[in-house]
Amino acid sequence: MPNDQSKTEGAAAVRVQPLVRTFREDGWRAEVEVLEDTSDAEWERYKLKVLRTLRHSRIFKTPPEGHVFDVCSRRDAGCYNGAWHLS
Repeated sequence: MPNDQSKTEGAAAVRVQPLVRTFREDGWRAEVEVLEDTSDAEWERYKLKVLRTLRHSRIFKTPPEGHVFDVCSRRDAGCYNGAWHLS
């Protein structure tokens, strides 16, 4: 009788590195993981997870590590991009 290991025998193990970016908004800067990128030709849309705060905001309370949030902006909004920047 085959064991569980034989079911995956021959399958290549693929390790995917998370996509980590720097997010900035209103003085807050954080290292974030991009969980979803549903951007299209008209909109930039992302679901992000806070990994580490690099600089606290003086305007709003800093989200804790592990916090998941969504951002979106129209691509034709220009360089202002809805007050946030992902690089």
